[in-house]
Amino acid sequence: MLFRSALSAMLAVIASDANRYVVVIDDAIGAELPPGGALIARRRVGDHVAGYVPALRTAVREDPDAIVIGSLCHPESFDLAMRAAEGGRLVIGWIDESSVTGALQRVLNFYPSYDIGRVRTTLASALRAVCVRHLLPKAGGGPMVAATEALFVDAPAREILRNGDLESLSLLMRTGEGANGHSLDHCMSALVASGEVRIEDAYQRAEEKSWLLQRAGAAAGKGV
Repeated sequence: MLFRSALSAMLAVIASDANRYVVVIDDAIGAELPPGGALIARRRVGDHVAGYVPALRTAVREDPDAIVIGSLCHPESFDLAMRAAEGGRLVIGWIDESSVTGALQRVLNFYPSYDIGRVRTTLASALRAVCVRHLLPKAGGGPMVAATEALFVDAPAREILRNGDLESLSLLMRTGEGANGHSLDHCMSALVASGEVRIEDAYQRAEEKSWLLQRAGAAAGKGV
């Protein structure tokens, strides 16, 4: 279901302000909108609208305070969303990728090479955060455990985005001590250390596998 629980949680925060007008575009038939004081207009793809692109065009003309989008996997829909964000609206959307840098690279791949510089500059100006969530088996069984990666776009991240060196963003998340977000590996390391997730399951998703094993070994040596 494209209307992910993370989007629902963010929408609940936005909807708490009665002075906001929010447009929700998604194709999640069974998803319920959260209660709140905001005026929320929902456009369900395949029911109320033919697709994300025409729905976004209509939403931008209505000039809402926020737009929540169930999928930004199509180049034209992403471009419309980025232009809406440039206009000062809060835009929250979902792209199916496993990492922050993977999501950003996919976005850049939407555009021809001659336009990449403009897109990087626009992202550096308009983007505020990129969050990724993986669900891992819980050690000993039970509900799945969320492991996350997050980039918070501040001055160092903006400079990297303008230059286009996405690998430096990965380094920033690993070494920024939380100020710029955190890597998936850091999150999984903490989950392994707390006993919530098995090292075998975290290892399969890790970007820096040797680093994860070293951290797990160090935690085991300390009796964590």
